[in-house]
Amino acid sequence: MKQSEILDHVIQLVEYFKTKKDNGELSAGEASIYLKCLSVLGAREAVMSLQQMDSLSNGLDVLELPFEARD
Repeated sequence: MKQSEILDHVIQLVEYFKTKKDNGELSAGEASIYLKCLSVLGAREAVMSLQQMDSLSNGLDVLELPFEARD
């Protein structure tokens, strides 16, 4: 297998697992492979960072200011 064929195959795997994740059908074993494929592409850190930011933005406000903020 040539290097470009391997890269294309990994990209197809990422697309496949992303579709399963979006549909809620991704198992733990498949998630592990998905993360490995992302790390091969160098995108794992970006995805994990994005998920952390997403979970923080969906959480409750932790900080209570001692004053009212103006719009």
